[in-house]
Amino acid sequence: MQRGLEFHGGVEYNEAMDILKTKKIGFIYHPAKRDNDAVIERLALLARESGFLCVAKGYAEFADSDDCSEVDFMVVLGGDGSVITASDFAADYGVPLLGVNNGRVGFLTEVEISEFALALEKIKLGEFTLEKKMMLECSLFGEHYSCLNDFTVYKKNVAEVAHLNISVDGKSTGDILCDGVVISTPTGATAYSLSAGGPIIAPGLDCILITPICPHSMCVRPIVARADSEVLVTAYSECLLARAGDFTVQLHSGDNVLLKKSDVTCDFITFEEHNPYSLVRQKLS
Repeated sequence: MQRGLEFHGGVEYNEAMDILKTKKIGFIYHPAKRDNDAVIERLALLARESGFLCVAKGYAEFADSDDCSEVDFMVVLGGDGSVITASDFAADYGVPLLGVNNGRVGFLTEVEISEFALALEKIKLGEFTLEKKMMLECSLFGEHYSCLNDFTVYKKNVAEVAHLNISVDGKSTGDILCDGVVISTPTGATAYSLSAGGPIIAPGLDCILITPICPHSMCVRPIVARADSEVLVTAYSECLLARAGDFTVQLHSGDNVLLKKSDVTCDFITFEEHNPYSLVRQKLS
């Protein structure tokens, strides 16, 4: 589940989202980042003025209560890190997300703070769509983890090299000496994978992207696998497994990490179709 976030509220949401029955809206954000506390107060005021009811509740208290079934709609304030963290909760409970940018980049946010009032009006009128984003499931030591962006297997120490073997649907790509490898969703293609030389994935294309980090051979290139593929990463050296924006796990020689498409998606509220190519240029220029 999320770490370092507080949840405030919940929204009653029907399947078509053209009629809001109870008009409750919730906010999730990192209280220690930027001026989030003050911004949340402003957004909540706008929501009340627009006819929504804002229900406040501490995140830990909310997550441990029996109220999860009542939460159907969240506004996530922050940057991409906050959205990624909130996506775990959203996927677990089928909660659509609306990202409001208060971070540095904001690839995953839909609107700016100044556009929030208009976004609420569009939601009330049903003028939006739900974009279902693919998530990855990682299996390790009998535990299962999911992530919206990516998992990374990388070398344990700066002076060392990661010795890995990668198989796709049982077919080995060969042993690799590298700094690590990023296994990502199409959403994660514009994150760590892009920095490591991976491609941008076209909208609407579900796949699993395998991007080596600083491989010691020029013949080792990124791989785009089918969405229903199973990717097995075997460590032949001491390594670490990291989930985007969250935890790391120690890997020993011979450990296997299995990655595949998750059975759940994370639903994002969107108002228009975006051009991911110009967005990359705009956000990174």
